Amino acid sequence: MLVQDDSHTPRHFPTVAETLFENAVASFRHFLDSQEVTDPIVWIFVEDVLTTIGQQSFHSPFWLKSPIPNENEELARYAYIQAQERGFGVGLIGFARYSAGLCCAVLAPTDDIDAQYSMLGPDGVRYSLVSTLRTAREIKSPLLWKIMKLLRFRFRDGNYVENLPSKRAFHKQKARIV
Repeated sequence: MLVQDDSHTPRHFPTVAETLFENAVASFRHFLDSQEVTDPIVWIFVEDVLTTIGQQSFHSPFWLKSPIPNENEELARYAYIQAQERGFGVGLIGFARYSAGLCCAVLAPTDDIDAQYSMLGPDGVRYSLVSTLRTAREIKSPLLWKIMKLLRFRFRDGNYVENLPSKRAFHKQKARIV
């Protein structure tokens, strides 16, 4: 179950096109605080997560590469910019905890159908939080992470949350902007 903040509809909050990433994150932080979630925001991408094959729900166990790369915050900014350019809306979601903070993602739909499945409107920024936050299983050893990635029969790169973004798309975006 998700907790969503519907008070930031276009009537009450600037549109996605008018909202800078920093302002959206500040509003998201306010939303999280209102839900009594004070963990630092840590941006997660599909490359940072492994799931067991066949399990991709909010309640499934998953493994998180730790520490999270420093580039993730910058890539989250590019994910947000790309969502602005696409014009299908954007979502900021908190979906799990781990030792360094709250696992969060930028949901940037690729088309109208994707936006509808994500319940995102073209003008708004949606803030969501999984009501029962799981705790990620951290993998701190780079060697163990590589071994787990090689065990394709048991683990796979995880779309722990449907539409968890990939870093690859935003590296291209970053190169285009710079």
